Amino acid sequence: SLWSLLLFAPVITIGLALVGMTNVARNAALGSHVFGMMDYIDTIKKNWKQSLLAGIINILITAALLYFIVLCYFNASSMTMVFVLIALVELYVFFTLVQHYLWHLIVTFQISLPGAYLTAIRLTAIGFKRNLFALLALLAFDALLAIVVLLPFPKLQLLLLMVLICIMFGYRSYAVSYCIFPVIREHILVPYYKAHPEADDELRKYVHIEDDL
Repeated sequence: SLWSLLLFAPVITIGLALVGMTNVARNAALGSHVFGMMDYIDTIKKNWKQSLLAGIINILITAALLYFIVLCYFNASSMTMVFVLIALVELYVFFTLVQHYLWHLIVTFQISLPGAYLTAIRLTAIGFKRNLFALLALLAFDALLAIVVLLPFPKLQLLLLMVLICIMFGYRSYAVSYCIFPVIREHILVPYYKAHPEADDELRKYVHIEDDL
């Protein structure tokens, strides 16, 4: 029905929103020129097929992981189930980080979606320190949000909640880009341009690769 379509449209199209936000946040984190809504819309136009499909895949995998986490939590009557629950939570955190790398790979390279997933998994596995920083940055914001929710002053609470909600998506995207893009630069871009010093394309200038050569 029409109402069902309207209800699920934001969920289905979340990949479009994330790929646009990722490009803007990445540019800001790199100190490049940012044209806000123009960059956001252009990125969606260039990557809408991959980002739409990736968004749906990510939602399905995340939903499945959360379902099994809840199922194990309410059935953790043995040590085996507790270990399974811990493993599922770790897998959920790992896949959350994979998604952050995935969006950066899509907006930075001409890469197939299976290749983007495989590369994102590899980068997530080898970028432990940067991943930890990204998680801490996100958890710090979540902790601040929780503190505001518990404030006993309704008017101040409402004001702070409005401010935090307004900056939440921008902050999270910027923090993630700032933390994890150096992993992409170190393990993909720098080796490539060292092996191809004659390469002089737009990407080389765009991500300030000379700083790492």
